[in-house]
Amino acid sequence: MGSIDGKTTAGMTSPDPRVRLGPFLGFPPAIGALYEVQTGAQRIRMLRAVIPLGLVFYNAYDATNFVIARDVFWWAVWLRLGATVAGLAIVWTLARMTPRTRETILTLAMVGVSAIPLFLFWLSREPLGSYSFSDFFLTVVFGAVLLQLRFPAALFYIALCLAMALAAIWLHRELEPNLRLAFSLQTVSVCSFLLVGNWLMERTQRKSFLEIHARTLQSDALEMARRDFAALSMTDALTGIANRRQLDQALAEAVADLQQGRADAALLMIDVDHFKRYNDAYGHQAGDACLREVATVLGAAVAGQPGLVFARYGGEEFAVLLRGRRTGEALAMADALQSALAGRMLAHAHRPDDKAVVTASIGVAAFEAGAERSAADLVAAADAALYDAKRLGRDRFVLFDLGGAGE
Repeated sequence: MGSIDGKTTAGMTSPDPRVRLGPFLGFPPAIGALYEVQTGAQRIRMLRAVIPLGLVFYNAYDATNFVIARDVFWWAVWLRLGATVAGLAIVWTLARMTPRTRETILTLAMVGVSAIPLFLFWLSREPLGSYSFSDFFLTVVFGAVLLQLRFPAALFYIALCLAMALAAIWLHRELEPNLRLAFSLQTVSVCSFLLVGNWLMERTQRKSFLEIHARTLQSDALEMARRDFAALSMTDALTGIANRRQLDQALAEAVADLQQGRADAALLMIDVDHFKRYNDAYGHQAGDACLREVATVLGAAVAGQPGLVFARYGGEEFAVLLRGRRTGEALAMADALQSALAGRMLAHAHRPDDKAVVTASIGVAAFEAGAERSAADLVAAADAALYDAKRLGRDRFVLFDLGGAGE
């Protein structure tokens, strides 16, 4: 997770891959914020490396002033030294600046850095002093290419530098007319080329960002779809609870723990009593609604229980898998489920007995940790106990044990 001015980016709007860059390469605000999060730290690292290097070469040109423009040598030394102190201060505080402040300060600093060689060129009256004009070109190249000012800032910076350079050229009283014209053409050409180059570089970077992020969004969407499909494949379509596949997976894990002595395991098989008669009397749509209601009632009764899986086993049968629970806890769960269903009092007037409400029979199988039992053994035991519960009159729960089944 990134941050912008100390604020986390959780919930930040992701870029729309259909976004197109305008002529000034601007992003919508949300996309610009995300772009800064993903590229801001890298830009700061780049600036911290490039600015000190640029200052070294910038000050090295004091030597050229000493050779060809000695009359302004000390002006050059002190002005460049002041620019160096300011540049190092910027490097020191980069991480504490907002992105907008950082880019604004960099732009203004580069204006000052470029103005110094123009001032020295204009001020010098040495015979070769006019050749110090090339120092200005180096500063503009540094700002537009190495410093990679954002394009709107680069446009402002280069336009201002062009104006300052032309002013210095045409206000230099001792500059030969031919040299004045040559410098003017060179300045216009260099500034134009650098502006186009800056635009192309930043456009490439920003388009790459949009393309990469579009692929990331597509990948995230595919992953989300995969997870949704996986969740659906583990969910019963009618009731919305776990399905047989999820139960089988949980059973395999529970039996592994059981066999290795890590935890007890218990399985409750639940069958809605006389459900065929319910369907015949009320219709299949009502039957589906009844199963959904039974799932809701039983699900509420087991909600919040750790190590428990409640699933639809198939048809009118449900199952509850209890991991790490002893026999007494499994029986208490069965009693709670039957009480919850009885309390709901779903009408079933076409039963062959006199209860007239929906009830369920429950078979309980419980094995202690270390038992050499398979998932099939656990299901078979719970099924056998369920059969006995139905044989004994339904609406009851029966515990299976090795000696048979008993209430």
